Amino acid sequence: MTGGTVITCPCGGHALTLAPDKPPVGGRAAFTCPACGMRRTFTRTATGAVFEDAGKALGAPSPAPAAGQTPEVTPLPDPRPVPPGARLILVALGDAPWRQALDAAFPAPAWHALDAAPEPDQNRADVAGLLPAMVVATDGPAARELLDAVGALTGRQRERLAVFLVGEFTEGDATAAFAAGADAVLDGRVAENIAGRLAAAWERRSALPSLFTAP
Repeated sequence: MTGGTVITCPCGGHALTLAPDKPPVGGRAAFTCPACGMRRTFTRTATGAVFEDAGKALGAPSPAPAAGQTPEVTPLPDPRPVPPGARLILVALGDAPWRQALDAAFPAPAWHALDAAPEPDQNRADVAGLLPAMVVATDGPAARELLDAVGALTGRQRERLAVFLVGEFTEGDATAAFAAGADAVLDGRVAENIAGRLAAAWERRSALPSLFTAP
């Protein structure tokens, strides 16, 4: 299939080809693997797919898929409404001082901070449909859901999005957060000048040159 993407079941015993637009990037689909008998659910990314039950990013090359195997597409919900003209921040912060400092550093109406939804599909829809300017999150399930959704964006879309993670990662090793796709890691143990640190991180990220040429 021209333009198709080949993905492989995490068991390694079966592969199938996704059509170029089914499911779309950020969309979910499922199939039953004839090799291991497991029902596999995955999210389409720009380069392949991420299986929800295995946490494994996959893409070509892979063995040839079984003929006629078509994944079942589960549509995402509509993105949540945001004020027109405001720059969007998707937030997964359980710490009240950090959440309050974020509102102080990026006030309305120029900015709008939207807390992460409890449903993973809604977070994927918000990232893909609203294209936020910033994601600010602590280490936890909500942050990982947002990072998975960010990973499905195209290169140009991802470049326009700043991802800031707050807290301790892998027993204080911030390298783990950068490996997860963060643009900056802020130490959650330091309570001084939180708003100023958030604003400075945004300024540093915004000052970086573009990797893409202008359209």
